[in-house]
Amino acid sequence: MGWERREPAAGAAPARWGRVVALAPFLSHVAAVRTLGIRPAPADYAPDERDAILRAEWILYPTPRLAPVLEAAGCRCFPTAFTYTIWKDRPLQWRAAAYARIPAPPHRICYGQRAKEQTLERLGLPLNAAGPNAAKDPVIRAARPDQWRDACARHDPLVVWKPVPTLGTAEVYCVQGRAVGSRFTAPEGRSLLPPGFSLDGAVHMALQLCREVLLSEAVVRFQWSEDRWLFAGLARPPRYWHDEEGTLDRFAVVAHFLERGIL
Repeated sequence: MGWERREPAAGAAPARWGRVVALAPFLSHVAAVRTLGIRPAPADYAPDERDAILRAEWILYPTPRLAPVLEAAGCRCFPTAFTYTIWKDRPLQWRAAAYARIPAPPHRICYGQRAKEQTLERLGLPLNAAGPNAAKDPVIRAARPDQWRDACARHDPLVVWKPVPTLGTAEVYCVQGRAVGSRFTAPEGRSLLPPGFSLDGAVHMALQLCREVLLSEAVVRFQWSEDRWLFAGLARPPRYWHDEEGTLDRFAVVAHFLERGIL
């Protein structure tokens, strides 16, 4: 299977009923997972359900609203509260990449007009610019002063980076510190790797990022520029991941990890 082709390591004891509790019903079909459903607040769970949550070794899919509360109570969540946040928070993504020492194009996170003016002076046009919500704010290519002014007026903070010549984009799908899939896309949309080309460097850096900042799961993107991979952002994994080796169901991957004791 796709996740075994990267790191075929055996896990610990497989999940047993009661050891793993889920709130969102994505794994309600898995016998080892006790699914409680999503409630507005922790107090809305019955006393025995709250006790099950506090005693469980893992709380799966706790939702972005409840994950911080549960982690504050000492629960171990998948995804973590930080993972839920970074999927959408573009400035946090670039800061995390810098913390993990992942190469990136010249960039800056601009707060306020003065920072934007300084960035234009330092980097010059053209520039790529995008708002803080990675899930909603599209990347704006600012090649002219009016395009740059428009980008500055739309967003604050503004993430800005220098465009780089690229052979293509790599995406690496990581779950719990393991790479379960990778794929390549050339600028013209072609998905086949050029002869002699490898995604191993991108996979290595994606794992480095996920392990150093403790990301539960993410799709990490890179661009190949000249002779190296450069960070280009990350995203929430899709329900179905497609690459040259087939299709993976996101929740089937997690269920498989439960069976092997990785979760």
